[in-house]
Amino acid sequence: MNRRKIFIPIALLLVLSGLFAIANSNKWLTPDNAKNELPDAKEELQKLYTIYNKQDTSFNINGMIRLYDKENKDVLKEQTSFSYSKKGKNVFNQIGYLRTFFDDSLVVQLDTVNKYIAVSKIVEGRRVPVQSGLPFEKFMEDTSTFKISATVSEKNKERALTIISELNPEIKSSVIYYDPVTYKIKKAEIEWWKEAMINDQEEANKKIWLTIMEYTYPVSSGTSGPKSIKEIIVWEDGKPKPTKAYEDYQVHVTF
Repeated sequence: MNRRKIFIPIALLLVLSGLFAIANSNKWLTPDNAKNELPDAKEELQKLYTIYNKQDTSFNINGMIRLYDKENKDVLKEQTSFSYSKKGKNVFNQIGYLRTFFDDSLVVQLDTVNKYIAVSKIVEGRRVPVQSGLPFEKFMEDTSTFKISATVSEKNKERALTIISELNPEIKSSVIYYDPVTYKIKKAEIEWWKEAMINDQEEANKKIWLTIMEYTYPVSSGTSGPKSIKEIIVWEDGKPKPTKAYEDYQVHVTF
């Protein structure tokens, strides 16, 4: 099936959860020594992981993602809104026309442009095979050859965590800006190569996308459309079928 390619969500999902997963594995991280009494970068990632990935954590995030062309005077090339909510094991993520729902045992992805529903099972001890919730997990199976360096800085009561990863060579660098008291993420910036990684620094600076994500934390998710998996699929004879609202959608089951 011909499906549209999205640039922006790659950057968003990396910040939302891929970096938090990294924090949960000490051997993936090679932090620089803390300076000016700032905390260790590894410890900061672990704190962010605890806040955003703990099973009993609940929160709502809304925001805007903007893609800039650094090669062409930072021209705005693309933008989209996003939302992400979590209540225990129940997770909802929306980026543009893609909506993904997690519960205790299932992952359901709803594609409202291609009219497509993907249904997967969550198996304990195995990574979920969709880019939602923990999207970069599939790149973290082999930890023996990759290293991540991280540094922490602080200015005007805002802390910045800068990360450079051998694991994702397509990304030049990632910076997360957050409140050092509450550890709420305020903004994230990611620079990533338009093409293959370039060794010549002067030339490389002309071939970079810049993605900027700004976050807000509303009381409720504020999103329209289905709120749960049961509004999208029902079970008949042990198989998922689309509800009446999505009866013209194709269902793909991976188990």
